[in-house]
Amino acid sequence: MDVAIWVVIAVAAVVIVVVALVSSKRAKDRGQALLAQHPDAARLYVIEGESISKGAALMGASETITVERVNGAPAGRIPKSADGRAYIVVPAGEAVLRIGYQYKSGKGRPESYAPDDFHFTFAPATSYQLVFDHEARMFRLVPYVPK
Repeated sequence: MDVAIWVVIAVAAVVIVVVALVSSKRAKDRGQALLAQHPDAARLYVIEGESISKGAALMGASETITVERVNGAPAGRIPKSADGRAYIVVPAGEAVLRIGYQYKSGKGRPESYAPDDFHFTFAPATSYQLVFDHEARMFRLVPYVPK
């Protein structure tokens, strides 16, 4: 009986790893296809599970912005750029992004927003970072500056 449980756990772990790898490969392929179709596409860098700052990390604060869809299609994500950050390929011009948001402060209650559609305008061949403005309670695009 004990051996059977370990076999089931091992098989489940392998399946999870394979699904994660296939999903990542498909997202990368979508991103590469978008870049091929739209060589002037914008690049959108998104905070995903990262601490807002080193000071905030020490207090346990983190935020996650999730871009699920771009213009109704699954987001084409390029896993690594030259500076090691993942980004999403967005065709230049008007775009509709389906975005979800979660924020956890070190001492307060977690705050989250269900995915919803937001409209943005992207300039050709430009890099942006998507940020959440806590005071205005809205998403903003800011120029991306590599770290």
